[in-house]
Amino acid sequence: GTIDLARAADISSNIMSAFGVDASKTTGVINDMVTTVNNANTDVQQLGDAMKYVGAAAAASGITIPTVSAAIGVLSNAGMQGAMAGTGLRQVFIRLTNVTRASEDALRGMGLSMDQVNPQKVGLTEAIHRLSEAGMTGAEAIKIFGARGAVAALILAAGLDKYHELKDAMDNNEG
Repeated sequence: GTIDLARAADISSNIMSAFGVDASKTTGVINDMVTTVNNANTDVQQLGDAMKYVGAAAAASGITIPTVSAAIGVLSNAGMQGAMAGTGLRQVFIRLTNVTRASEDALRGMGLSMDQVNPQKVGLTEAIHRLSEAGMTGAEAIKIFGARGAVAALILAAGLDKYHELKDAMDNNEG
């Protein structure tokens, strides 16, 4: 759908505030938003809605806007758009940074530790890659991420190729 310039500016400003990004980086943030919208099944409004829910958790984990945008793009391609993508991805961050007995047990069964998948320590890309390589099942994902987060984590693990494609496109943006 079409969005007016004022609304697009508001959305980009909100995203930048959530991530603590300086106004001098506006062009880069907008380029990343446009790249995501042009290469994934989402629009600016849905991307903004997703970022509203995940931005603070991602920023607290030291994850960048392009990384989160790429993840939202992958989730959107699988039909998990807007607020659903944001809340699912937020659960991924929360569950990978807060140890529970169930998540620790599930990870140990996969041959992993919390430190090996904590996005604050290894980044989101590496965390999802390690979960994917370990062959995370649906049951394991539910134990680690809870019901809402499990769906997002499984989609991300299955969509690593598209994630890398989107992330690479944003890394090549000018601005």
